Amino acid sequence: MLIGVGLTMLAARITRQFGSVRGAWRVIEPIRHVLGVCAGVSRYVVVEGFDGNLRIRLDPREHVGSRIYWYGIHSINEIKVLRRYLSQDMTFLDVGANIGEFTLIAAKLLSHGQVIAFEPIPRLARILRTNVDMNGLHHVHLVAAGLSHRKGRVRFSRQDPMPGEQANDGLFSLYPPSERDSSGVMSRVVRLDDVVRSLKIRRIDLIKLDIEGAELSALKGSRMTLRRFKPMLMIEINEEALRRGGASSSLLMAFLKRLGYDVRRIERGGRLSPTIVSAYQLPKFCNAFCLPR
Repeated sequence: MLIGVGLTMLAARITRQFGSVRGAWRVIEPIRHVLGVCAGVSRYVVVEGFDGNLRIRLDPREHVGSRIYWYGIHSINEIKVLRRYLSQDMTFLDVGANIGEFTLIAAKLLSHGQVIAFEPIPRLARILRTNVDMNGLHHVHLVAAGLSHRKGRVRFSRQDPMPGEQANDGLFSLYPPSERDSSGVMSRVVRLDDVVRSLKIRRIDLIKLDIEGAELSALKGSRMTLRRFKPMLMIEINEEALRRGGASSSLLMAFLKRLGYDVRRIERGGRLSPTIVSAYQLPKFCNAFCLPR
């Protein structure tokens, strides 16, 4: 068993070195499969050298944790956009922070700025806190809540994986696909406008939203903030999840247009689509970057 664990950890250290290289998955995925996706490795491990000199605690059996464990990064295209648009004195909001991939990298970039990270799932919020503290990132403020158009306590759920499937903690949502065999937890939701007022936030430059169909609801609770600061927005567009919440990409795009935003699709390599896109030009699942006019 120790040999198996040691081999798995050694293989992962090697694959992380070239995990962001285009086409590397053709090599890495067979290795992951042969080694049983970290069979024998304890549930939580600390990966050294995340984004060069950071440390991140993760679960290598869970989807996001597994991607970082084997590839060194999960949201490669979106992180490239983040690097391009953040400068060191900005304020970044990570809404749906999970274990902190965006939070940690943004905090490293914002040496004279700040990060405010929102994560409602208690277990993920605890790991996020550990990762922030472990790296000494004192300019990160954590909010153990989700964003919505209202405030209160609500249930977040995700459908449990089928046998042989990998769990994905990023799928916790106010609008799960089914209550059948679902994992759920009660947590808080707040309005961003209220948070900005209570924390006396004076600047917001970029907001990342990845909250499984609740994006439009969160934006509706952020109207004053968006009008005041006109931040850039990075938003996951998931048509199926939006519709479960009674919204759609068309309604989301119309809302952004009324607030004076132009939308571009994030493409491979972190490039933005050369032209502004409309709702009918968006695939059912993508990430969009929204710039105020």
